[in-house]
Amino acid sequence: LAGRDICGRAPTGSGKTRVTVEAMMEKAQSSGSGLRAIWVADRKELCGQALDTITNIFEDLGRRSPRPRFDEMTIVEFFDAQLDESKFVGQSTEFNEITIFVATPDQLEQRFGEPSFEWIKDNADMIVIDEAHLGRDEWERAIGPIRDCHTILLSATPQPVLDDVDDWIYPVDTLDTDNVDFIEALQDGGYLSEQIDGK
Repeated sequence: LAGRDICGRAPTGSGKTRVTVEAMMEKAQSSGSGLRAIWVADRKELCGQALDTITNIFEDLGRRSPRPRFDEMTIVEFFDAQLDESKFVGQSTEFNEITIFVATPDQLEQRFGEPSFEWIKDNADMIVIDEAHLGRDEWERAIGPIRDCHTILLSATPQPVLDDVDDWIYPVDTLDTDNVDFIEALQDGGYLSEQIDGK
């Protein structure tokens, strides 16, 4: 998360979401200005999973750090059409230094010109596209107006399928992780417990 656009590719279940969220939270805590990010996934189920992971990791980092710089986070659920724009205007003045929108592309696109989308355009530091090989036309259209943000693409799809995605955010660093044992890396980092007696 050093400010470069990145396309991260790793097998399903290898921990892409968790590792990305860990890095986002560490960056937010080490930054004097926090973090304002958008997590985009093409299905509500993926948005819900991301929401749970973000919340759990934020709470876990708070327990591991005796004095986190930021001890509160705002999450805006932007994927179920329930966001009330009139309430958003009042609530947005109270957002914390760490604010994360979790959204589907269609909800972002439907809110073009609304206060919530304008807030994102004016404030977002980072966009994460989960399962970037899915629905490229939809997410490209939805985030087009906010393309100036640092962009991270996550996918489990083999590289040839992602070549045109790489072109869209060129120049991009592609993290080839076929030969990385993510479970072992997460255990070494203290994020997952190690197996004992094969369990």
